[in-house]
Amino acid sequence: LIAKRGRRRSIMLMFLGAAVSYLTAIPDVKLHGMWTLESIACLIGVIFVSGVFSGVFLWTGEVAPTSHRGLVYGVSSGAARVGSFLGPFITLNLTPRVSRAVPLGDGLFLCCFLCYARFS
Repeated sequence: LIAKRGRRRSIMLMFLGAAVSYLTAIPDVKLHGMWTLESIACLIGVIFVSGVFSGVFLWTGEVAPTSHRGLVYGVSSGAARVGSFLGPFITLNLTPRVSRAVPLGDGLFLCCFLCYARFS
């Protein structure tokens, strides 16, 4: 996909695929046996997120200047570690108490705020 469409469009398409698959995981639909719509949609979403990670990792090395490249990779790695800690914490502790859409809404609010702060 990256060779045909370019990195920017590929990353945008993979982000869109991940968003659609994770939005599909919100309704509580039981499928055959132990499978639910949430589990299948999340498995598909992980595929898209893995593609986004590899695309962003390659693209960051090209965009960041050589003098700042180590700092950029270090900060992004630290943010990824914080996210990998908070993801299971939110899932295990908040899911019995609140709807599954609440963390998604918080993330959407944060993304909108960051876009507003960046472009205003």
